[in-house]
This record gives sequence, C-alpha cells and structure tokens, in this order.
Amino acid sequence: MDGTHPKAWTMENRNLRPKSGEAPFHLDEIFFSRTDKRGTIQAWNSVFERVADFPPERLQGAPHRIIRHENMPKGVFWLMWEALKAGQRFGGYVCNKACDGLFYWVYAIVTPTEDGYTSVRIEPTSPLLAKVTALYADALAAEREEGLTPEASGHRILKALEAEGFPTYAAFASASIAAEVVARDAGLGRPVDPRLAHFREMREIVQSIVAEQRSLLSQMYAMRLVPVNMRIMAARIERQGGAVSAISDNYRLLSSEVADQLSAFVEDGMPTSTFQFRAMERALFLSSAWRIMSEADAYFRGQDDTESSADLALEASRLRDVMNQTRADSDDALRTASARAMATRWRSPPDSACTPRASKWPIPSTCTASSSASWAAACSGLGRRRKPYIRLSRTSRWSNKALS
Repeated sequence: MDGTHPKAWTMENRNLRPKSGEAPFHLDEIFFSRTDKRGTIQAWNSVFERVADFPPERLQGAPHRIIRHENMPKGVFWLMWEALKAGQRFGGYVCNKACDGLFYWVYAIVTPTEDGYTSVRIEPTSPLLAKVTALYADALAAEREEGLTPEASGHRILKALEAEGFPTYAAFASASIAAEVVARDAGLGRPVDPRLAHFREMREIVQSIVAEQRSLLSQMYAMRLVPVNMRIMAARIERQGGAVSAISDNYRLLSSEVADQLSAFVEDGMPTSTFQFRAMERALFLSSAWRIMSEADAYFRGQDDTESSADLALEASRLRDVMNQTRADSDDALRTASARAMATRWRSPPDSACTPRASKWPIPSTCTASSSASWAAACSGLGRRRKPYIRLSRTSRWSNKALS
C-alpha cells in the first residue's frame, strides 16, 4: 500500500465521497474482514470501514449482509454458502452497497476457519467483470420475474457459466481469480507473476486436451452404432446382404479394438485429462488466493493505526495462518496435478501371435485374422517408434464441486 489514501471512516473522509455512483476504492487496496460462524462481523480493516462508509460502532457485531446490495442475485450467495458449508473456499464477484447508498464491486476470497470465516477482497478490473455484471443482471431478473429460489437461481448461474465456457464453478473461479491477479499486477505496473503465468498456460493446454478427448470419445461411441445399422440394411436386402454383413463384422471388430484402446483415456466415464484439469485449476485458484492474502498480510505488517478493529496483531496472526494453509494446499494441489501428469506413461498393449511383427508392433488381444492384417498395414512404414498408450493412476481424486 502506498499510504496516500484515506484510512478509516471519518466525517471528513465521508464529506469527500461522491453523492451517487461508485464508492472510492483504489486498486492497491485490499479489504479484510472476519466473521463468526453466523456471519457476524468480528474484525475488519480500515479499507473496509472507509469504503463501506460505516463507523466502527455500526460494524462491530453486525451481520456481514449489512453491505449486501439489492441488485445481487441470491443464487450467488447460495453457491458461496454451499462451498463454505462443505469446508471449501469460495472465490467470486460481489457488488456491495455502502452505508450512503454508493456501490462498489469486489472480488472476494472467503475461507472457512475453525471459528468462522475470513474474507479478503480486491477491486476487480479484468474484462471478466463486464460479463459477470450482465450474467448477474439476467439472474436477478429471473429471480424476480420467475420467483426462483436461491438454489434454483444458483443452478441457473451455473448453466450460464457453462455457456460461457466454464463447465463448473470451480473452473470459473480458477480462471477469474487468476485473471484478476494478472489485471491487478498490470494496473499497478508490476511484472508478470511467473508461477501464475505457468499455471494459466498449463490449464489452457489441459483444457484443450479435455475438449479433444471428449470429441474423440463421442465420435467413437457413435461409430459403434454403424455395424448395427449395416446389419439392419443387410437383412432388408436378404441374399445380396451377405457382403454388407461381412463388412459389418469387420467394421465391428476394428471399431471394438479402437474403442478398447481408447478406454485407457476414460476414467469414471470421463476423459482422464478431466481429472488432471481439475487438479490444475485447483492449484491455480489456491496460488492466486495466496497471492492476494500475502498482500493483505503485508498491509497488516505496514499498518500503524488502530482506527479499525481492536487487535491488529491478533488479526494479522489469524490471517497469516490462513495464508500459510492456503499456500500449503496450493503446493499439494500442484503435486497432485504433477502426479497425474507423471502417471501418464508409454506402454504397449498385450503381445499377440497374430503376426510375426508382434514384438515391434503388438496387436491387441481382441484381434482376428482379418483385423490383424489391417493393424499390420496401419503400422507399416512407421519405423521403431512405440505406439503410445496412456494409463493414469486412479488415486488422488478430489471433488469438483468447489475449490478448497
């Protein structure tokens, strides 16, 4: 923090605020607040106090929803509480309302602790904010016009995010928090964080692999119906259908072989890369959250006033514990993602006596005399490269419901 901004709430600072629109909130500032299990405010910093325009006596013991803006869809808070009740962290965009009626947007990271919840918040400046604003407006209109419950609205928001390319809220949270950290660094003239840059790049690569695997598997499953249709056609043309029936048998055998080989890319009915992608997005979310928390910790270290909540040293210690646990979880998530990547190895399918070339290019054990010729022909001229097969470990799974 550069120390040039007003600190806590004062009448003098309040008189400098605009009469309408957005509350003054600077890019280099970070909100901090802590609540108990019921969501009652227990501690806060001077940034929260000043931007929200509440004097200390109004904040202490007040429900955190005191700053909730009426234009926020309830579905967002349903998603947040579903994560927090499960002991998981939540990251998302929130529009708040100050005491004087001004609004301000934050990107909030809320972490459950033993005795409540800790939240750190920054000013969002990435291009995602505009999309989220429109998405929230649509969700709010649906709540009002259709009478949606918070849960129904939450599911509607998830579908809207999926249409934007985020298959789960976890995917959206990891992408959005990283985008905000990158935009924040750029706005403050900081160099690119190499750790986050690598995470984002790897995440995009794995995401593209997931899409390719899904497309390939979908096409393969559709091809399994072709022999059935050919047999139906052969039955209709009776004696002339013998050739079609034979082609159908060969097609079925070949497609079954390919499907068996592709099964190595499937785990629990989904492409194996899906699980690596989830581990990667979790690592990206946690690393970004740790970055923001470390800045909040630096704020506490540099603060020399007592204008906010009472015991700054205690709050700084609490936040540091949350920050350190977030970093440890981030490292663990990275190890999980790396383990999944390392579990991918080259292997050959079982040897077969179907061809003398079996030692170089083994034919799947399901092969027949007719299909083995096709296999050998497909392998000819490819040199001594071994054909890749992928097998992933079935351990180290984690829930995709939310990010923790």
